[in-house]
Amino acid sequence: MLLNQLTLGETVQSPTATKLPIKLALALLKDRQGNIDLDLPVSGDLDDPEFSIGGIVIKMFVNLIVGVVSSPFKVLGALFGGGEELAYLDFDAGQSRLPEQNLEKLDTLAKILYERPGLNLEIQGQVNPAEDIDGLRRLRFDAQLKASKLKKLMAGGKKAVPLEQIHLNVEERGKLVKKAYDAAQFPKPRDEKGALKKLSPEEMEKLLYTAIEITEDDLRLLAHQRASAAKGYLVDPGKVKVERLFIVEPKVDAGEEDARSRVKFNFS
Repeated sequence: MLLNQLTLGETVQSPTATKLPIKLALALLKDRQGNIDLDLPVSGDLDDPEFSIGGIVIKMFVNLIVGVVSSPFKVLGALFGGGEELAYLDFDAGQSRLPEQNLEKLDTLAKILYERPGLNLEIQGQVNPAEDIDGLRRLRFDAQLKASKLKKLMAGGKKAVPLEQIHLNVEERGKLVKKAYDAAQFPKPRDEKGALKKLSPEEMEKLLYTAIEITEDDLRLLAHQRASAAKGYLVDPGKVKVERLFIVEPKVDAGEEDARSRVKFNFS
């Protein structure tokens, strides 16, 4: 069945009218030329007096629409490469930078949106509170150590560079951790006589980074940054118009069992 330039008319108030999201289904099926090319296998008994080709085709068409709107990424992934995994991007704990393995998915999504001009894409950033809080703490602590080294380098006449370019060897890290621990204001472990316990650099580091407070606003910002990173990649090559991409309210609920460090997509 080849449908060309199929469009919807006005809504009909009828008890027999379908409640299916027809508009979304057509956007998922219609290509850039306005064609919907369907392969609908039909079968029936020609000796049955109630046999109707039209009825069978309509039934198959309805079943197709149900399948398309229920699993759009599976259906489109079969055409353009991929599957249900196109519906999300996974991120490292505490990170908003796009991992390399995500870029192929985004390229496929850009191709789908190009070939299906009637579709829009909703982008939702998400967090896994347990993992992302720990990841954000470690990132902030490492940034603090690198900032201390950079400050010392600049005091010695060196030019400022991004913290990503600052590297710490084991000896440098140990000294900076000791300095940060001595300056920290939180209660520190003491021995039976009340004197400060001697701790290893690893023990000091653990106490320092666990003392870093991560709020719900921090998690919400991380989720938003992840969504923005995905949107930026899709827009930057000029493949997808920005007005077709929508960042929706992030998901930061610690009570969700399916909480993930990821971005989820949804067609609309």
